[in-house]
Amino acid sequence: MRADPPQTIAGQAVAKTFDFMDESASTLPATNLLRFTLADGARVLARPSGTEPKLKFYFEVVGPLGETLAAGEAAADARLKAVMDDFLGQVNARFGI
Repeated sequence: MRADPPQTIAGQAVAKTFDFMDESASTLPATNLLRFTLADGARVLARPSGTEPKLKFYFEVVGPLGETLAAGEAAADARLKAVMDDFLGQVNARFGI
């Protein structure tokens, strides 16, 4: 993923890729973590587990609340599902996992 990061996720361009292994780009200690920020503000973080042979992914979406809390929650849930499904589909296709 470092060498060939995704260009789009769930219909949004990946606006920025941040590699936390690059100590010169952050004041934080280097860690094996990638962050993909989408054009709409959603973020996907990917890292290997430190104790088990697996990858871990974290997903964040942002958006307006809508007219009601329920409407905002439904919109966020739908966007989150789209981001997760597309990203995990890309990971599966690329790495067979």
